[in-house]
Amino acid sequence: MTDNGLEFLDSDLLIRLSDLGLSAPEVPPTIGEYKNHPTLTLPTNGRANKYRDLSFGLSKAKTILMYLPEIIEFVESSMPNSEV
Repeated sequence: MTDNGLEFLDSDLLIRLSDLGLSAPEVPPTIGEYKNHPTLTLPTNGRANKYRDLSFGLSKAKTILMYLPEIIEFVESSMPNSEV
């Protein structure tokens, strides 16, 4: 992997996600376009629901990657103990 600051995306991260009870989504994300800019649409809870899907562009995607460890910590700390 190149030295781009994303070295934390490794098998340890995948293990932590499974520890949170997260599994592979039922519906894959889709790549689209909005005003000639690329977008990524994620089905909420891994299921298709066009009214609750989460869509964002490249800038927000980069921001999510930069803060992925903090997002994981937020999910871990916000879940009731019985769910972790």
